Amino acid sequence: FNLGGENPATVWDMTLRIAACCRDALGFAPEIIRPDPQPEESAAPLSFDIGKLRQTGFLPDGDVDAEIVQTLKLCETAWQARPT
Repeated sequence: FNLGGENPATVWDMTLRIAACCRDALGFAPEIIRPDPQPEESAAPLSFDIGKLRQTGFLPDGDVDAEIVQTLKLCETAWQARPT
């Protein structure tokens, strides 16, 4: 469940971030395949309003890269434990 935050990332930005975390944590960078954007394409700005959430005392202070690495390591462990 993602509540958002003040610094939303595009899918492309998050893809690059995950690949970098994979390279650093698991020792390989996955190949990223995507079509080139069309000249007329642009990313619309995205803004999450978490004002009501902040009113509850919640502060988004997690380490995104650490969470990505933890998820990658969980996947690595699950992949290694699968039956062959």
